[in-house]
Amino acid sequence: MSMATGLPDLPEELQVRVAEFVPKADLLALRCSSGACKETVIRAVKHHEACKRFRPLNSMGWRARSAIGRVFGAGCRELAIEWVSVGLAECPFDLYESFVTSTGGLLHELSICGTYISPDKLLTLCRACPLLKSLIVSHQYGTTVDAVAISQACPLLELVELPALSIGRLSPAETYARHFPRITCLNFMRRDTEGHNPNIETPVRFDVIAVAAEKCVHATKIM
Repeated sequence: MSMATGLPDLPEELQVRVAEFVPKADLLALRCSSGACKETVIRAVKHHEACKRFRPLNSMGWRARSAIGRVFGAGCRELAIEWVSVGLAECPFDLYESFVTSTGGLLHELSICGTYISPDKLLTLCRACPLLKSLIVSHQYGTTVDAVAISQACPLLELVELPALSIGRLSPAETYARHFPRITCLNFMRRDTEGHNPNIETPVRFDVIAVAAEKCVHATKIM
């Protein structure tokens, strides 16, 4: 007796529990086997251990990522968005926005690396993730990221890394850290204009650092 034919014979809650242990590679097949199994998979995905983290391969296109988001997004808690092609300035925003929104606001970690995303679109994603604890954005912008708006959208942030150009070559501790009172590390490391080569220089904005030290009461280490 196959999984698809035997599963509907079990009590509904037990069906979901069993599906939570089905290998991720088999969930799609189970989902397509019947209407009842589809509903079971939809519920099971929310607590499936293999669905909690999604960092796609570079060879995976944006539409494939979007499709995965529609199926497994509800269970995703840690999402990495990375560029997969050369020659395009920006990936289709609606594709990764659909992945983020499919998590139902339960995303805990969001990393955006190697791809351009405008500050307003970044804020849109943040507003869809009120429980976010970690936000890493490595791409530099030509405009300033609204750290205040991001902190209001994601009040639980404990780890924040924003683009180099948005902090005017100063360290996070001298710029945006004060807006995130729950961060656990005060970062004094700067990056060059390309966003690389972290280095340590004598701080210059001691007034802002003092504010950050007073507000970031959860910080237990410095970098």
